Amino acid sequence: MEKHSTLELRDILGPLKDLLVKLSGEDRDQQLRGLKKFLRGENPYLPFEILRENTIVLGNMPLSDLVTAIRRKHMNESSYMISMIGDLSVSPIEREVDLVFVPVWCLSGGIGAYPEKICKEALGFGLELCPAEVGPQLFLQTERIADKVKETFIGMSPVNVMCNSSRKLDCIFKVFKTRNKRSPVDFSWSYWDALYPKDALFAFINPRKEK
Repeated sequence: MEKHSTLELRDILGPLKDLLVKLSGEDRDQQLRGLKKFLRGENPYLPFEILRENTIVLGNMPLSDLVTAIRRKHMNESSYMISMIGDLSVSPIEREVDLVFVPVWCLSGGIGAYPEKICKEALGFGLELCPAEVGPQLFLQTERIADKVKETFIGMSPVNVMCNSSRKLDCIFKVFKTRNKRSPVDFSWSYWDALYPKDALFAFINPRKEK
């Protein structure tokens, strides 16, 4: 007859005591988030933190309106900046996406890395690349978290845009904090083939679990 093992009280009290110690420590907020992930069946050990204000909306306006919104809001309007998004595709339906902001060192073994490696490693953790629309939409929707954004590069496939007056180059988008109180964030591009420092932040989509 097969015997079924049962947990003794000491087997339960030990881990519960350890858990209470973790939840009362200096990093209790991080530990609590990890516990909630575990209880939802998610991986609590992913090497990044999700900002509370991490949800943005895609597909809430046609491309022409997106260009107009960028033109209206951009601090230093220039023709090449507007042309950056002139050929982008936008989501055909309005939908929310959850973003995570990941330091490069979490995806590169503690060193700087190129976007190709950064994106490949992020995909390995179950994240998704951002559509290019995330760049301008994050810029338009992110003033409420400007103090947390600093400089954020969009984890995306490169787009070939007119980065300067002479030629097109493969680039990714970035959103960054400014000192202008009227417009605390700005939107621009960054080189795809550049080496990014280990402390640089990249945004990726954290796919929602199906209920």
